[in-house]
Amino acid sequence: PDLSTSIYRKPTHTNLYLKHNSSTPTGTKISVIKSLTRRAYDLCSRQHLDAELDLVYRICLANGFPAHLTTTTMLKVRENILVPPVRPPKTDSSSLTVTLPYHPSLNQPLKKALRRHDVSLKNSSSPNLRCLLTQTKSSPPNNITPNVIYRVSCNECTASYIGQNEATH
Repeated sequence: PDLSTSIYRKPTHTNLYLKHNSSTPTGTKISVIKSLTRRAYDLCSRQHLDAELDLVYRICLANGFPAHLTTTTMLKVRENILVPPVRPPKTDSSSLTVTLPYHPSLNQPLKKALRRHDVSLKNSSSPNLRCLLTQTKSSPPNNITPNVIYRVSCNECTASYIGQNEATH
């Protein structure tokens, strides 16, 4: 029996990933190439690896990534797999960290300015319309004290909901 492995993609898969021209930090864009490449090395048998790496390259180009950036990044992933780099323990010398939403024209200048004051900048994603419109969790009313069982009655029928909240400190 054939015991080889390759990447399975559903018939409806579109090969659409993060577009290179999107307003996203460069590191996030490069991580698309890295993760697709790493996945190929991790999951594909030797007989399927070259075809998968070729497909990853073509996918990256189709998503607007420059050929040079794609090739360079894929080669770095390969080198790190063949000869894992020896890295010293990571120490963040900054005394303070600030988290702000990413902005393409302000991020780098702000990062440099903050670094001069021993402050590191981390990026967060700002809430998008989907996140704002699809909040499915509801919180118990504010007047309920922590660690109690509560009951909320329906105003239109005899149904009620019984729940238990947890202590939040």
